[in-house]
Amino acid sequence: MILPILVNDSLSPLRWPETEPQITYRGHSATITSVAISSSPPRIYSASLDSVVLVWLLPPPEHKTYAPYDPRSLLASFVGHTDAMW
Repeated sequence: MILPILVNDSLSPLRWPETEPQITYRGHSATITSVAISSSPPRIYSASLDSVVLVWLLPPPEHKTYAPYDPRSLLASFVGHTDAMW
């Protein structure tokens, strides 16, 4: 996956503080190629080399970090594509 590098006014790469993973989603069988996040409605969309787009429930800010995986967080699965999804 190619990730863009964000820079500040002096063209130095921006740095973010290290954070802990907040949630784990499971469902793709190949490398994830892109992720989109929507706040309204609260969803995460993931596309993968497995030719599938998955739609996940975005947890509320007060969710428990390291909570066990909840399969109910998978809201929809778009299958049937014949090529990798970007």
